Amino acid sequence: MSLFAGVGGFDLAAARAGLTPALAVEIDPAARGVLADRLPSLPLLSDVREVSARDLATAVPDPADCFLTAGWPCQDLSTAGNRAGLDGERSGLFFELLRILDGLRPGWFLLENVPGLLTSNAGRDMGTVVGSLADLGYRLAWRVLDAQGFGVPQRRRRLYFLGHRGAGDPAAVLLEPESGGGRAAPYRPPGPPTAAGPARRAGPARSDTEPVIVGPLQTSRSPRGHGTAGVNDQYVLAGHVRVAGPAAVRRLVPVEYERLQGFPDGWTATSYGNPQGDVPRFTQLGNAAPVPVAEWITRRLVAHHNSTTGRSDPPCSTAKR
Repeated sequence: MSLFAGVGGFDLAAARAGLTPALAVEIDPAARGVLADRLPSLPLLSDVREVSARDLATAVPDPADCFLTAGWPCQDLSTAGNRAGLDGERSGLFFELLRILDGLRPGWFLLENVPGLLTSNAGRDMGTVVGSLADLGYRLAWRVLDAQGFGVPQRRRRLYFLGHRGAGDPAAVLLEPESGGGRAAPYRPPGPPTAAGPARRAGPARSDTEPVIVGPLQTSRSPRGHGTAGVNDQYVLAGHVRVAGPAAVRRLVPVEYERLQGFPDGWTATSYGNPQGDVPRFTQLGNAAPVPVAEWITRRLVAHHNSTTGRSDPPCSTAKR
């Protein structure tokens, strides 16, 4: 099951890894509408603050054999935010996540946030997260992974926590080379001047939430993620993501944001069957977990789970059997 599900990055990754999403919790009505359109059999709940562990337990055969995912809000932890940390109203929702983990006790969980958590409140917030999860009896591994190593053309560094109660080893799943299967390092084009002003070479993002283009856009329709989106080189101009086409510089369109995050084309086009405008789609995709990274972790988790349990079926996960 997924908490803070957004438009279903973790749920889509779980489905691609052979799991069946069991339940999702998402407070934004428009994002819930995307989930309803794309994963119509998925039960949906709204506010994590009003959800109990008992509510979630009814969706799965055995919570102890399940995999929970959550990307809780990052705004108070981001280096571009107010740095209120876990005391902030939004990032402090970690404690609601902790409450649910304490009551549900899933066998595995995968959590995601920005690398700013590592330094928030001089590292004390990271200590709180690790210590609180360990106090619940979980073995933990954590790692920063960059989406550009997993077949999507953007730098998007995120901090992932993998936890387990049982004989499995989270480190054996998570602590592997981050190339995502041996893909070559992404192409980084130089940035020549354009009519819109001088472009700079694609470098680190100005914030934890702003994507930076590092190569030709790829389409998700190819099995290995190859192909172009019909544009030339991409650059970052004055801190904003832009695309330099044959004759002009323009903003990315929603389908290109979907490709940057590894979603199928049109994934966010509708909510409850109604067309969405560009602004809500950009917001939803900016908050999403990169699907290829989540899929890589989930596939490794399923393989590890099966090898350590001697079973050929996956954990019930974001999934139920």
